[in-house]
Amino acid sequence: MKVLSIGQKIKRRAIKKALKVKISILDGHPELKEIIEHKLSKKHSPEVIALEISKLYQDEAVSYKPCFKTIYNLINSHKLNVNEKWFIYKRKKRNKAHKEEKTIEKPNGGLSIDLRPNISDRIEFGHWEIDCVVGKRNGKSTCLMTLVERKTRYGITMLIPKKSKKCIVNALKAIKRQFGKYFYDIFKSITADNGSEFKDALGMSLKLKNGKSVMIYYAHAYHSWERGSNENYNRMIRRYFPKGTDFTKVTNNQIQKAINLINSYPRKQFGFKTAKNKFIKELSSIIDDNNIIHKMIKGINQ
Repeated sequence: MKVLSIGQKIKRRAIKKALKVKISILDGHPELKEIIEHKLSKKHSPEVIALEISKLYQDEAVSYKPCFKTIYNLINSHKLNVNEKWFIYKRKKRNKAHKEEKTIEKPNGGLSIDLRPNISDRIEFGHWEIDCVVGKRNGKSTCLMTLVERKTRYGITMLIPKKSKKCIVNALKAIKRQFGKYFYDIFKSITADNGSEFKDALGMSLKLKNGKSVMIYYAHAYHSWERGSNENYNRMIRRYFPKGTDFTKVTNNQIQKAINLINSYPRKQFGFKTAKNKFIKELSSIIDDNNIIHKMIKGINQ
């Protein structure tokens, strides 16, 4: 048996490594590159793209149906021509530590999130999160008010004249008119941050003489994860309206078109069903008439 020197062993390993070339799935099937890049440009996630390609080739016995991990690997290895703006999440920045807020009762009539019933399991329908998406002039001009229902992740977005308490209350009143007598069954609570535009808790609660009202809760300062559904929804909106967008030049039709795409987007967490599907199903348990449900959905998306 021939004994190899250390140098010969290193040389042999280098030759083997050079010969072991991993072939990409795109090398044998270039049409996949075009399909994946097109769907990424339409702001579809790798999970959704993998599902759509699987459906596209479901009647064919082919071996080139990439899973979502393969698509992520193709992106990370720069084998696809992609734009960073196509993705929801970007590199996270490390935030400075902040002191815990100890205030329980709010002076404006609202309550701390510490007093909110435990709805972290997202079993009960009707609990919403609210925020604003600002444009130019740091929100002093026209901006968006966003509401997201925690269980279904269904979003409602309204163009408001400016980021102020009065505009927020007026927008909630407009939504109340759309849902009519069912409003307080659909809106049980709203959780906001500590922005000045949300300081009128009494006005936001839309309290009636018979005692019906929406409970208003406030997250702790610098705890954006306490309104995670809304933060994620806002990221999706930013894919269509990047920071610096002048909302005075954006029409309501353009906004609602983007919101319909978001609400109709297949969600992995729902088995690739949409937030709109889940929301309509919840409304069906409250409202018997499907015509009323579809009229409401159409009304809030105009």
